[in-house]
Amino acid sequence: MLKSRVSRAVSLAAAFFLLAQTAFAGVLGDFEKDATKDDQTEQSSRHKHGHHDDDSSSSSSDSDGSEVAEAIVAVLLGGFVYGGMESWYRATGTAPETHGNVSPPEPRPIGSALIPILRVDLAYQPVEHHVDALDVLAQVGYGPVAAQVRHTSYWEGPTSDTMSQTQVHALYRMSFGSHFETDLGFGALVLDGKQTTSGFSFTMPVLIHPSPNFGLEFRPSWSDLNGNTIEDYDMAVLMGAGPCSLKLGYRWFMSENVTLKGPEVGLSVRW
Repeated sequence: MLKSRVSRAVSLAAAFFLLAQTAFAGVLGDFEKDATKDDQTEQSSRHKHGHHDDDSSSSSSDSDGSEVAEAIVAVLLGGFVYGGMESWYRATGTAPETHGNVSPPEPRPIGSALIPILRVDLAYQPVEHHVDALDVLAQVGYGPVAAQVRHTSYWEGPTSDTMSQTQVHALYRMSFGSHFETDLGFGALVLDGKQTTSGFSFTMPVLIHPSPNFGLEFRPSWSDLNGNTIEDYDMAVLMGAGPCSLKLGYRWFMSENVTLKGPEVGLSVRW
């Protein structure tokens, strides 16, 4: 009788331990699995089981998507050449002849967060579900052209799981005045967990710095891994003096069903 009760207690304890491990485990594993699943296989499975989207709804969505895409393309093309030339003039300190009350672009001061020659950001992020992250962003360029690498390492305390993501982009940097910059970046995302998966990535950062001591930055990127859309949104405030700023923000790194998000704090240094 006693032996039976002891055996039952041991079984319950083991079951509770496994449930606790399951509750804490696998956030990074779940993200990697969701981000790298074979999207084509899932679509085939849905078609086999008779799941079809409503034609009218699909047609409406396609139409709306086309209109949005056309508007975005029009805006980008309108400012593409102008913004790149402004970045070149600000970097070189030269300016074209101006007419009337049009002011020439101001030369870029050394240490500015906009169109930097060299910039390095380091940030720590406490992510939800007992996950922490360390992010390093490095950018090198001149005027309208630059290369950027961003590497983020994640580790999950309860399970000791780790995962990293690396984004590499070639940037075309466009200046609109001396306080506003937006970039177009094309490159790749590499997700490294239990396996390594890579795919195409696009980014379009928007940086607003009304003064040398304060700025707002939004760094979104959209990537494709095995047909899955991976979204990364980073919003931050920069406060400081000269070439150094304190960085405070919030970041979302999202697959279709799993999100790694949380506040971030760090330091930005430029030249």
